[in-house]
Amino acid sequence: MIDALQLRDLRITGPAGVIVAKMDLSVRSDETVALVGESGCGKSMTAKAIIGLLPRGVAATGTVLLGETRVDLADGPNAMSGLRGRRISLLLQNPFTSLSPVHKCGSQIAAALEPSRRGREMIASRLEEVDLPTRVAQQYPFELSGGMRQRVALAASLASDPEVLIGDEPTTALDVTTQREVLDLLHRIQSERGMALLLITHDLGVARERAGRILVMYAGRLMESGTGADLFDAPRHPYTAVLRDSEPPLEHRVEQLRAVPGSVPRPWEVLAGCSFAARCPRADDKCRTDEPPLEGDSAQVACWHPLGAGDIAPLSVPAVRRDIEIPEPLVQLRNVSKRFSESAPPALVDVSITIGAGEAVGIVGESGSGKTTLARCLVDLEKYDSGTIDWSSDLPQARRAQIVFQDPTSALNPAMTIGATLSEALRAGGRQRSDVPGLLDMIGLPASYARRKPRGLSGGEQQRVAIARALAPAPQLLICDEAVSALDVSVQAQILNLLSELLDRLGLALLFITHDLAVVRQVATRLYIMRDGQVVDSGDTESILANPSHPYTQSLLASVPGSQAASALGQEPRDA
Repeated sequence: MIDALQLRDLRITGPAGVIVAKMDLSVRSDETVALVGESGCGKSMTAKAIIGLLPRGVAATGTVLLGETRVDLADGPNAMSGLRGRRISLLLQNPFTSLSPVHKCGSQIAAALEPSRRGREMIASRLEEVDLPTRVAQQYPFELSGGMRQRVALAASLASDPEVLIGDEPTTALDVTTQREVLDLLHRIQSERGMALLLITHDLGVARERAGRILVMYAGRLMESGTGADLFDAPRHPYTAVLRDSEPPLEHRVEQLRAVPGSVPRPWEVLAGCSFAARCPRADDKCRTDEPPLEGDSAQVACWHPLGAGDIAPLSVPAVRRDIEIPEPLVQLRNVSKRFSESAPPALVDVSITIGAGEAVGIVGESGSGKTTLARCLVDLEKYDSGTIDWSSDLPQARRAQIVFQDPTSALNPAMTIGATLSEALRAGGRQRSDVPGLLDMIGLPASYARRKPRGLSGGEQQRVAIARALAPAPQLLICDEAVSALDVSVQAQILNLLSELLDRLGLALLFITHDLAVVRQVATRLYIMRDGQVVDSGDTESILANPSHPYTQSLLASVPGSQAASALGQEPRDA
C-alpha cells in the first residue's frame, strides 16, 4: 500500500539557525499517527513545512509525497499551493486563528469548495457531517461555543475532501467532554473517508488512545517512534519515559510528580551530541559529543543508552491516604448568584462553597460552568447579584486572595521587567521592594531574572513569575484558574510540585480551578463539581473520583482520554 503522506529528510532553518534538524515520517490511509513533545520541539513547524505555510524568514528542504505526487520543499512556499486544501489540509488549535470573525460560517466553508460546488446543499451537507445544524451557516464564529467553532473549522478543512488531514493541537483548547466529542467525530469521519490523520499534540492521553503509531520529538529531532500505547508502556528513550512519568495519573494521587528539571533547549543551541543530554540522568561524555542515530524497524530510538526492561521505573506509587479534616473556614460563599444580562442564562445559581484556612479545594467543570465567574467574585473582579461572601479576617482585598490565570503571556506586562512587575505587587501588599530576590528564589528562579522581560522566559518560567506576583502581597488564599492547562506535561508537573511545596511552606489556602480531573486529584483534598452555574457534586476528592455517584461526574471521568482512564470505569480503550 502506498502511504498517503511521506515526509523525507525534512530540515527547517530560521534566522537563528536550525529549527528541525531532520525528520522522516509516513502516514497510511485510514491511519492516525501522533507527533508528541514539549513546546519548542518543532512539531508545529513540521506541520507548517509539510503544508507549505512556514512564516517569512523560515525555509525548509526535504521531500513531501502525497501518494505518488512528489513535492520538493526547496522549491519554496508555492510548491504546495496546488495541493494545499485540495489533497492535504490543516486544522489548527484555535478556530479563531483559522476562521474569519467578520464572515459567516457558511461562506467560510464555501470558500474551501470548488466554485461549482458552493451551493447551499453542499454547505448544509458539510455542516451535517460535523453534526451541526444548517442554521450555523448564517452565524458568525463569535456566536458559537468553542466546540461548535472547532467543528466549523473542521468542516472547512475537510470541504475539498483531502486525503490527509494534519491536526495541530485541534482539541487542546477544549474542555474534556467537548474534546472527546470532537475526537470521536474526527475518528468517525476519518473512518468513513479512509483519510490519513497526522495528530500533533502534547496530550499523552490523547496520543495513547487515538494513535496507531506515536512519534516523540525533542528540540527539533525525532527521539523515538513506536506502536500506540506500547511506546509508553515500555519506553526506550529516557525522554519518552520522562514524559510518561510527568503525566499525573487519574487513578490515584502521588506525593510528588516526576518532573524533569530545566526546559527544552532551542534546537540551534544544540551544537553537538544528543539534544536531551543536558537533562538526562543517563548521559555520559559520548552523549554530549556524538549525536545518536535513529535506529530500528517498526520501533525506532535515537539513544546511545536506551532503556531496557530492567531500567523502566514503575509508574508513580499512590500516596498514603490521609483522613480529611476540614479546618476553620477562611471564606464561605452562601447562595451566591450572578447573571450578566437578562437574556443570558445565569452564570452562578445559589452557589455555596467553603474554603478552610490552609486547605486545598478544587473546582471542576466544563467551559461555561461558572468556575471563572466564581473566582472573579472572590477577588472583587465581578460583583455578584445575591448571596454572601464572608471572610474570617478584615484584611484588605489584596491580602485576602490573589489569582493566577491560565495564560501568563497575557497576564504579564511585556514592557515591564520581572523585577518591576514583582516590585509593584509587593507594594500592593505593603511589602518592601528588596523582597524581589526572595520571591524569585521561592519559585525556583535565579535573582538575575529580575532584569529580564517576559519574552525572555519560557512558558513555564512565565507562569512561575505569575505565581510569584500573586504571592507578593502575602495573601491568605491563592486562586489558580486553569493555571497549568496550557503547559506541557513536564512543565505542568514542575508547577504542580512547586504549588505543593509553597502550600506547605506558607500555609496558604488554595482554590484550584480546572477541567482536568487527573490534575485536580494531585492538588485538592476536597472537590466541587460545577455545571451550568450550579454545584452538582461535592466532597472528599478521593471518594468522588474513586466512586463517582453523580451522573455528571461519571460523564466527566468517562471523557478523560487514555486507556487508564477508560479502564478506571470498566471501559476498553478505543481502537483508533
